[in-house]
Formats: sequence, structure tokens, C-alpha cells
Amino acid sequence: MVYTLRLMREISDCMIHSSASVLAKKYAISEKTIRRIDRGVLEMDTPPSTKDNLDVILIDEKNFGSKQGFISTILEASTGEPLYM
Repeated sequence: MVYTLRLMREISDCMIHSSASVLAKKYAISEKTIRRIDRGVLEMDTPPSTKDNLDVILIDEKNFGSKQGFISTILEASTGEPLYM
């Protein structure tokens, strides 16, 4: 079955707060398909990696309270260069 890009993005956005089983019931689509749709949207939206020579990365999550939530930081360990924030 073919799904519209709008529906695929909506499902992927909902995966942030809901499980695949909950969304499968909501949209009457199998859990496997929900996960496949989410992966497809993430692959479309994620730029290709330009960091091929990474040996070690550091990942840190900080909680800024219940209203602001978490922030994730990813750094290259050898240089301290931020890769994602």
C-alpha cells in the first residue's frame, strides 16, 4: 500500500511520544509498517554523514525540567567538536 508523505510525517512525529502498537491501533496499520514508515521518514530527513573518521563520540543528555525537557549533545571525543545539539 502507498501512503502519502503527509501521513508518513505525521506518523513519524507521533512516534516521538507514542509506541508503534498505539499508533498501529490509531491508524489501523500494522506495527511493522508503522516502524517502516518512521524509519523511511528519518532516512529522508537525516542528511548524509560527513564524519567518516570518527573513533569515539561522547553523548550527554541534560534535563531542563518538566516543561523544557531534555537536550542531547553529541561531541567528537578527540577534538570536542559538537556534532549534534
